[in-house]
Amino acid sequence: MDTLFRNAAVVGFIVVFGAIVLHSLLFPSARQCTLSVRAILRKFVFLLTLVLLEQKLGPIGRLKKLAFLVAGACFLVLFMTGFGPRILLGVPLSGWALMIHATFAPVFAVCVAFLAASWAWQCCFSGTDWNWVVRLFTFKWKGILSDCDLGWKLTFWAMIILFLPVCLSIVSSMFPIFGTHGQEVLFQIHRFSALVLSLVALANIYLVLRARCKAEQG
Repeated sequence: MDTLFRNAAVVGFIVVFGAIVLHSLLFPSARQCTLSVRAILRKFVFLLTLVLLEQKLGPIGRLKKLAFLVAGACFLVLFMTGFGPRILLGVPLSGWALMIHATFAPVFAVCVAFLAASWAWQCCFSGTDWNWVVRLFTFKWKGILSDCDLGWKLTFWAMIILFLPVCLSIVSSMFPIFGTHGQEVLFQIHRFSALVLSLVALANIYLVLRARCKAEQG
């Protein structure tokens, strides 16, 4: 099972990163708006200054941006500690890496729950989204891969759904309810659902950046 997870993780990340690169080459984002590493870092610094500097946002707005930054930092730590030892070193998560992983996990869970509640209205599906769905199933695909906003909304709700088994599986394993086999099943559910969640999150980040570029040019 460990070998299966490692292979699935490697293949999954290669496929997602490859799909992102291929899509960005075949369907470039709006002109004068790049998705380069420099542009992404500039957006991150911009978000950081919005939280730390004096601004016109209200308390809820500042809290949302702070939660976003904390969730992003926690996700990075959880990603490195959760997948790094297994993928790069071929060893299970243990020791200091496990302690760090367990420390950042509840903070990440609280931030995600808050962001899900505060951003859900922005990700509601509209009549335009339904038209894209109809076009998808009627094979009228022109513009779907380049102009459709349905992707980042779908990935958002997919992350919310996947977040539940990631959290519930590890929380359930802390109670003396399940036997040895049950604990192993919960562990497998946790790491495989975390893997899928990470892949969907990468796709969501890419699609959100494209949507932001489109909005800036619109």
